[in-house]
Amino acid sequence: MIGDFVFVLINTYLFSNIVLCKFITNIKYYTLKTIFDLAPVITKVPHPFINFSLTELGIVTDIDLEEDTVSLNFAWPFPNIPIRDKLVNSVEKVVIEMGLKLDYTESIMTPVEKSEFMILEKKGWKKK
Repeated sequence: MIGDFVFVLINTYLFSNIVLCKFITNIKYYTLKTIFDLAPVITKVPHPFINFSLTELGIVTDIDLEEDTVSLNFAWPFPNIPIRDKLVNSVEKVVIEMGLKLDYTESIMTPVEKSEFMILEKKGWKKK
């Protein structure tokens, strides 16, 4: 938790209207992440069998960042997805690489969301 550390402000950079602050504590460097840092990374996580990202398919929704924890929802087109763990792990991997933690919920897509997913699935299915 940020409140648990004593930070010494080293530099503040203004970059594309996003303030990135670099801090040092216990001889470790921390860079504050914003939703603007996170969104481009999360939205590029691909589906392993469909040529669309998980966000484009509507599987990853409601992305939020609070302190060092990313919260999001996995909306599945139907229960018991065989590659569920693979998809969750692919998102968790990029979150951890950013030095953050993942907290997520799961839901089943509405009929409209599922219909949109199925259209994209058919359009983007990777042929072997």
